[in-house]
Amino acid sequence: METSWDKGRVGAWIQTFTSGTVSVSFAVWIRDIDESGYFDDLETVYEQGEQALADFLPEIEESSLAGHLVDAEQTAADKDEFITVKKWTLDGRTLTAGVIQQDTDLPVTVVVALEEPGIA
Repeated sequence: METSWDKGRVGAWIQTFTSGTVSVSFAVWIRDIDESGYFDDLETVYEQGEQALADFLPEIEESSLAGHLVDAEQTAADKDEFITVKKWTLDGRTLTAGVIQQDTDLPVTVVVALEEPGIA
């Protein structure tokens, strides 16, 4: 099940999976495709997304949560899903910030997500 909303240029959604996992995500930077349905220079757009992520990371790493965050390793799934990604754990939850493009005709987005695993 998914609930989502948009305000201005920020999108957010809450997803609940059948496993019981809950994910709360925010799109903090979005670069939409051009009129042709694609990007003229995809590498440049990826670089812009990576820069937007680098500019946003201090908001996390210098926040009041910073002392509670533990760096987490990227999984093979992360490497397939994200252009670039940074992950932490926080009291059994996973905090992820990364650049993503889910399909070639979809926007490139910087997403921040907090995921709580379901009870096993």
